[in-house]
Amino acid sequence: KTALSGSGDTTLKLWDLATGKVLRTLEGYSGRINAVAIAADGKTALSGSTDNTLKVWDLQTGTELLTLTGHSDSVTAVAVTPEGKVISGSLDKTLKVWDLQTGRELATFTADAAIQCCAVAADFSGTVGRSVVAGDYSGRVYFFSLEGL
Repeated sequence: KTALSGSGDTTLKLWDLATGKVLRTLEGYSGRINAVAIAADGKTALSGSTDNTLKVWDLQTGTELLTLTGHSDSVTAVAVTPEGKVISGSLDKTLKVWDLQTGRELATFTADAAIQCCAVAADFSGTVGRSVVAGDYSGRVYFFSLEGL
């Protein structure tokens, strides 16, 4: 029923899909927003920016819950697993895995080029959330298992 967009004007907007109206504007970035994702609960959102950070938002109140720092360049991709693990990709050639509740960095994977996109995928058993697929600017595709994290 809602959609979230990020913008070059450093804001996020939560939209009502039925009416096309903005429900809420989220502010707190110093750079352009490159990537957004909504958690499975529909109440929490994530965003990545050219200011090298990820932010976790409460969509019901519009408040910023956490700022995740650790990338050394623009965050270009973000995804979230059903279990609450956040995946972020960056121009710094890394994919990072974070705990959504605490903001703690759990793991870092290094790619051959800047990360362009990432998504949570189903593993071979059909369970969504244990595998991540990511693509870099050189055209490579990476598959990572979150097993044990």
